[in-house]
Amino acid sequence: MENKLDFSQCSVLVVGDIMLDKYVYGQSTRKSPEAPIPILDFENSETKLGGAANVALNAGALGSKVHLVGIVGEDFEGSQIDKLLTEDPLITTHFLAKIKDRYTTVKTRFISDKTHLLRVDKEHKIDISTEQSILLFERIKTIINDNKITTIILEDYDKGLLTPKLIEQIISYSNSLKIPICIDPKFKNASIYSGATLFKPNLKELNSSLNSNFHKTQIEQIIVECKKLVINNHFEQLWVTLGSAGILYVDNQLESKHFKSEYIEVADVCGAGDAVIAFLSLGITISLNPNELGKLANYSGALVCKNVGVYSISIQEINQKINLDLKNN
Repeated sequence: MENKLDFSQCSVLVVGDIMLDKYVYGQSTRKSPEAPIPILDFENSETKLGGAANVALNAGALGSKVHLVGIVGEDFEGSQIDKLLTEDPLITTHFLAKIKDRYTTVKTRFISDKTHLLRVDKEHKIDISTEQSILLFERIKTIINDNKITTIILEDYDKGLLTPKLIEQIISYSNSLKIPICIDPKFKNASIYSGATLFKPNLKELNSSLNSNFHKTQIEQIIVECKKLVINNHFEQLWVTLGSAGILYVDNQLESKHFKSEYIEVADVCGAGDAVIAFLSLGITISLNPNELGKLANYSGALVCKNVGVYSISIQEINQKINLDLKNN
């Protein structure tokens, strides 16, 4: 492997559930006299792009051109997301469908030091209408053709944007153009994503899809089931993130490999999956071999876990890791 990766020729389209991540920081040293709950003494707060927008930010930080499509409500938080996307240099273009009578998804986290005390979610999970889906699909096709898209990522948080019909249409269209399509699924059945190039559930999502209860240490049993998923759903690659147990890989030749995680001090797991799907998607676009892809995707997730809050990896951090590995070997 060369000592430097370059994703600058990649043009990525991310379609998925966009959300606003709010963080309220302070110190908690006492209990409330009103209820058995901690009191958080406010210090500061910040607002960041989350969900599919964070995947897009990761892809942009890795050096690719990034185009983002999603939905928001006709509310203040939707306007905040639009403003943040417009101002962020990592996002090349974005299209937000503003839907009346729908909340923009907002997750507010209350944190004392590095400890999460509470998360408050404001969201709608109702599927978009058939008419809205048709309009979005037409816009997606236009973006694909106007921007020479090399990779498509479907970032499904199960908030109502990626309906089974829209997923089927996007996968079919991308396959007709021979554009790799990568899926970060939620709790839908894997068959809904049939025909995808790359499928990346975490273990909880995999168990939900299989109606199983595998533990992250049951590697061989998980591999057996993943091979069935690959065959039955015509995936080219399947990657399962296992948290502290690393990442598991299975391909359509039924080759498999378990990439163990390096030990790290975990500060926050939020956003780790976003970093992994961004790196995997760009990696297959430049035909990075599975051994290097798995090792560096593992490292991408670990980098995020070392930081509190949503954190975007950078191509500089990845290339530093490559050079360090080459030096040590």
